[in-house]
Amino acid sequence: MIRLMFCLSCALFAAELSAADSVKVPMSPGLWEVTSRMQSDDPKITKALEEAQRAMDNMPESQRKMMQEMMQKQGVQISAGAPGETKVTMCMTEAMVNQGGMPQQQTGKCSQKTGLSGNTVNFEFACTDPVSSGTGTYVFSGDSSYTMDMKISSGTGSATQNLTLQGNGKRLSDDCGDVKPMVMPK
Repeated sequence: MIRLMFCLSCALFAAELSAADSVKVPMSPGLWEVTSRMQSDDPKITKALEEAQRAMDNMPESQRKMMQEMMQKQGVQISAGAPGETKVTMCMTEAMVNQGGMPQQQTGKCSQKTGLSGNTVNFEFACTDPVSSGTGTYVFSGDSSYTMDMKISSGTGSATQNLTLQGNGKRLSDDCGDVKPMVMPK
């Protein structure tokens, strides 16, 4: 269950920064920190999220280092934030910014509609494999920060799970330092 929640968090993080080809999000390249908090209406999922957070907090140093190195090879630095939060540090290159942010999640059979109005990006998506759908809004404050709110439903019938993901992103610097750009799906 912890592995599932970790993978879900990573997938949502990747989807969180995605943008449709027709929408150019107002972001500057550089080192970004994205903080997110996931919540569920299912007590079992909430408990699993809390257990995953505790497992990360209590991970032996050698395992933590191994996991961090594995994530860094993919261009992501992940750490626990405040209780219930996850922080991800990543390098946004000029190419990523020019294509409108990171590419959409490449797994599953999904469609997405995105619209830009002023400093706000609204989107909705639907996937058939795995079955999920959702809506979200990003509000940009210039090209160096944003807030985000997503509502996601996953599964069908009585097995449907509802999640909310709230967060913010802020640009830390022009220079990514030793943080490598995220490995992009092919």
